[in-house]
Amino acid sequence: MLKNILQEKIPFYQQLNENKKTEFETRTTHFLTQVKITGVKTVVEDVDKVLIAASAIIPIFNFPVGSTQT
Repeated sequence: MLKNILQEKIPFYQQLNENKKTEFETRTTHFLTQVKITGVKTVVEDVDKVLIAASAIIPIFNFPVGSTQT
């Protein structure tokens, strides 16, 4: 499901090579396991969660893992 949504909806992901796609998927999955996403007066679908996670990962994707922690 995750890969399909990323491939269909995220142009940034589509441009990555296979190794980087795997890294993006891993980081997106990690985000989704660590962050609770809830809607206010709306239902949050899985596709919404993946889009939110991808939006959080894209700006920091080219930084080494752990370099953004303070």
